[in-house]
Amino acid sequence: MAFGKLNIKGFTLVEVLAGLIIAGILSAILASVINQGIQTSQALLEERDSSIHKAALRRIIHRDIKNMEVRTSIKPETSGFSLITSHNILTSNPLPVTVNWNFSNGKIVRSEENEELLYSAEQIIHQDLNSYELDFFCMTQDRWISLDNWLLIAERGEPVGLRLRIQFKDQKPFAIIENARKIQ
Repeated sequence: MAFGKLNIKGFTLVEVLAGLIIAGILSAILASVINQGIQTSQALLEERDSSIHKAALRRIIHRDIKNMEVRTSIKPETSGFSLITSHNILTSNPLPVTVNWNFSNGKIVRSEENEELLYSAEQIIHQDLNSYELDFFCMTQDRWISLDNWLLIAERGEPVGLRLRIQFKDQKPFAIIENARKIQ
């Protein structure tokens, strides 16, 4: 029996190793790109959620002030402010309630109450409050006065504007400015 010359073509061990190294590098690059895409997606979702919370806070404060009862005003308080408004969560009909906004203990809490109806409700608007600054516009002095200073001034009139600067944890600060002057 005669054996012929076998002519088998294949890959050498060096070629296989080179192919594995190239595949590993490409896999690492692909994993890095996918990871970056996931991080970007998460950042966009967090920014979207943040924008939704900010818009909701602006909208609620705006509606409270817009629907403030005539011949009433914003009343600065130690950790926020209160007002009488017909913007309530009890009914879609205008029902006057006293609303208290509290910015303490890392939370923004809005509570409303109507003593005649024995009604009260409380909403936690946001739980990641890092800091806030609350100023009121004083018409007689024609300037913004901080909450702390407002509470110290004996004769200050009624505030005709509200400026709230807020920073939630790990986010950029933003401001809400509202005109609180009602036509009498």
